[in-house]
Amino acid sequence: MSRNFSAVLGFLALAVAGVTELSACGDKFLVGTLGGRYLSYQGEVHPTRILVYWQADPEDSGNPGDSILEESLTEAGHSVVIAKDSKSLYQGAASGGFEVIMMDVGAAREEQVRLQGVSPDSTILPMLEFPTRREFSAAKKEFGHAVKTPTTLSNLLAQIEKTRPSSR
Repeated sequence: MSRNFSAVLGFLALAVAGVTELSACGDKFLVGTLGGRYLSYQGEVHPTRILVYWQADPEDSGNPGDSILEESLTEAGHSVVIAKDSKSLYQGAASGGFEVIMMDVGAAREEQVRLQGVSPDSTILPMLEFPTRREFSAAKKEFGHAVKTPTTLSNLLAQIEKTRPSSR
């Protein structure tokens, strides 16, 4: 009996040690376990320039540059730029060099045509928060790729790798 209790207590201690607090606005895209400094992606990662677009939450005073999402993608070898408003989104996209533009699916639908005109070589990667099967398949059909959130870092990196224009 005490052996089982010790094993359960050991597993709980390991689980608590691996959980990370999510506090910045981009952190909602990742599940908070073993990201960032504990990064261990199994596939080959090709350095990709990624433009992430999200509008800052009015009640969130945190700096999105400190987010786990940005840290994890940078640590994996990607170059990440964060745009918090449409003006910086279009300036970043027009400057070129971004292979993937990640954003919420609603924003992706609104901005898709304009972004293709400004940055035709970039691929839009829409992110859906807790989607139904129908919503997810519709987004995949519309954009070719989509990411369900929250997700693990490994799944996100794999999806970015598939989305890259040079990997198609």
